[in-house]
Amino acid sequence: MPKRPYYIFLCINERRPGHPKGCCTSNGSDAVRERFAEIMNREGLRDQLRVVRTSCLDNCSRGPTMVVYPDDVWYQGVQADDVQEIIDSHIKEGRVVQRLVLPPDDFN
Repeated sequence: MPKRPYYIFLCINERRPGHPKGCCTSNGSDAVRERFAEIMNREGLRDQLRVVRTSCLDNCSRGPTMVVYPDDVWYQGVQADDVQEIIDSHIKEGRVVQRLVLPPDDFN
């Protein structure tokens, strides 16, 4: 398979309950990953997009966090209900989902 146009790195880091930094897993990153897989399978996007599970992306309190490459767009607070919009807007149409963007100046 050739290189895909898009790679999404999705944090699935897990910390102990009550950790002051929080964690993406307790905020729903597993459900986000499952939703990506469901939509990608249904819409035949496996040759266009790869979702890669990562460890900490250093923005746990804003999680789940993810980054879309090669665009270098970071999203925060992504929930399963946001995945269709990310795929339709960002992946298919090249339009960043502004309401979910993690601004470069706000990194932890």
